[in-house]
Amino acid sequence: EEKRTTWMACINAMLLVGIVSGYIIGGLSRATGLASWQNLYMTEGLLMLACCVRSGFFSADMVQVISDSEASLPHEAAAKSEL
Repeated sequence: EEKRTTWMACINAMLLVGIVSGYIIGGLSRATGLASWQNLYMTEGLLMLACCVRSGFFSADMVQVISDSEASLPHEAAAKSEL
């Protein structure tokens, strides 16, 4: 239960950081004229690709994954769906 709460707090914190940094980067690039919108989209795409590649290396204990044998048990599946 506490692990799930920590993950939700981290997700919400990173969401806020992403929104705020987007406004800051967008505002600075608009004010200074150093970056065009095409460059900003390309940079965002590269950052998203890096996040995607990095997520492939998460350890199994960090991600809530159930095995096929656990998924076939009805009481386990019902308990997992309530989470």
